[in-house]
Formats: sequence, C-alpha cells, structure tokens
Amino acid sequence: MLQRSKSNILPAAQTALLSAGLLAATQALAGGLRAELAVSSAAYLPYEPLTVQVSLSNEGNLPVRMLPWETPLAGLFSNALRVTHDGQEVAYLGPMVRRREPLPQDYIILAPGEHRTVSLDLAQAYAVDQPGRYEVSWRGQEIEGTQAGAKGTGTLTVSSTSATFELLGSRDRPITKIDPMAAQASCTANQLSLLNQAEQAASRSASGAHQALANTPEASRASAMRYVAWFGAYNASRYQTITSNFQKIATATSRLTYNCTCEDMADNVIAYVYPTQPYEVTLCAAFWDEPISGSDYSMASTLVHETSHFNAVAGTDDIAYGPSACKKLAQNNPAKAAQNADNYGFFSVNSAGSSMSKSESF
Repeated sequence: MLQRSKSNILPAAQTALLSAGLLAATQALAGGLRAELAVSSAAYLPYEPLTVQVSLSNEGNLPVRMLPWETPLAGLFSNALRVTHDGQEVAYLGPMVRRREPLPQDYIILAPGEHRTVSLDLAQAYAVDQPGRYEVSWRGQEIEGTQAGAKGTGTLTVSSTSATFELLGSRDRPITKIDPMAAQASCTANQLSLLNQAEQAASRSASGAHQALANTPEASRASAMRYVAWFGAYNASRYQTITSNFQKIATATSRLTYNCTCEDMADNVIAYVYPTQPYEVTLCAAFWDEPISGSDYSMASTLVHETSHFNAVAGTDDIAYGPSACKKLAQNNPAKAAQNADNYGFFSVNSAGSSMSKSESF
C-alpha cells in the first residue's frame, strides 16, 4: 500500500483561519475578485510550518458563482499558488487530481463584500527548502465562474497581492515515499485486469491522437475542427508541442504503476499523481465507475490525463475541468488549453483512429 504522511494531503484543520497578528500584504487593485495573501511571520526557522493565509473577496456589486477546485480555497491539490525563491519559481510537489465534471453543488457563491479564507502550509507541497527570500501569490488571473444567476460558465478575473518571508536555514522537502510493488499489491486481481485493458486503450488513444495530429496536412491544421475544439486557434509551435506530448504520453503509459487505495480525497476525485514522481497513478472509487473506453471520463481518458501531468512526460496543469469548460478554455486561451490535462484526455478519446475533419462527442 502506498504510504503517505499527513503532510502530503492537507487535513481539514489546515483550512482554519489564522489568529490575529498576520502580516498584511500589499494592497491589490480595487474591484472584482481580490485575493489577499499574508504570512504569520516575516521569518521562519527550518522546522516551523510555513503558514500562509489566502483570502478571496468579492469587491464587486453583484454576487459571483465560482468553482473553487483549482484555487487555493480547495487546499493544496493543484499548483494553485506561485511561489518564488529569490525571484525563481520553485517546484510544486503536491498531488494533481482529476475530478469528474462539476455539478451545481460544487460551485460556491460569494456575495458582494463576502470573503472566503483558508490557511495553508507551503511546506506540504512546495520545494521551500533553501534559505532566502520567498514570495507567494495567487496563480493566474482567471477562474471558472460567472455572475450569480447567469447561464452557463465563464471566467472571473482575480487580482492578487503577494506575501513575502525569509527562510532562516535549509529544510527537507516534502517527499511522498512510493513503493510501486507495495502500491500495486493494493489492487485486486479484477482491478489489475481492468487496468491492463485500460492501459492498452489509453496507449491506443494517445497514439491515435498523435497520428491524427501528425498526419494532418499543414495546410489543413488551422481548419481541423477537432483540434480547434480542444486546443483552439492554430499556432504552428503549439501544434508541434501538443503532437509531441501525445507521443510521450503514448510511450509512458506502458510504464505506469497503480495504487488502488485512495485516502483523504473528496468523492469527486477520480485519480491523482505526484508530477515529480513518475509513473504511479492512485485510483479513487470514481475511477471504477467508468467504462474502459468510449467516453469522456473513461478509464483510458483518465490514464491519458494523469500521465500528461508527470514532469517527465508533458508537465500539464489542471486549469479547467469538464468538456464544456475545456472547450471554452480552448476558444479563449489556446496556450492554456495546451497546458491543461483534461484537454488532452478529452482530445484523445475523441480522435483515436479517425481524421480531424470533424468534431465528435461521446
């Protein structure tokens, strides 16, 4: 069984508010959603928790409805913060999760003037291990959401403060100890049989995606509806990166190992990986509810999604979830779509073995 210390998955207690005495950060731009970050100390000793408070406020005149999954409000289950050390961004070492398509109850509503606040220990998920000056801020300027009452989904703009602190000595990085043989032993014979089939389907899907991209004539790529649906407006360099990523994913699927014991995760989590530790995938209960192939959330699609997260493969992020949000991301920000794991998963199951002349949906 995969052994994970409590430091690698945030307990609920870490979302409690910090006590008074937090150091205020620089004032942010007025209006809209504002993220304020503050630290509990200007300097930390190597053995101390590196606690940062993150507060998101609605400074607009209307309530907003937003999905908190890929934000710090959900905890450190994605690379939701930007942490730099002496000006250089440090690595995210925490889990990257795949979730099912958002349901209405997964969204939260912030009334005008309302705020949500969590406290997080950066040492749980970021490579904050060398002495020096660190700066932390909310990653990105957009999150999925709309004004409350509006139909469909969109994006909301977030302005962010930053908080700084000094680390007064070296400390150990958070490391999840993975024993592939012990982890795989957590899977039943039936689960291993299903995984063997799913792994082959994932390899076929990723290979089919690579071939569909590589074999499309250059003159036809800008109008290839399937590509445009999932990755947006054509750009030659980005197209080549995506094509190469699918080839890497197809190759890496044969190296996957599995942990069938999923703990401390929400019901909407299908699977997760640690991007710096290839090639183990932890599978949650929702994974086994899906077919091996033939659907957007099939086992094969999830394995493509998770394999893409490994830094040794494509190093993708989780920016948007679900087919609708991913297609909107492709339309509005093709560069981010090329970095989003769900876009790879959905493209792979919607392209294997067929041309790019039309867009399909299962």
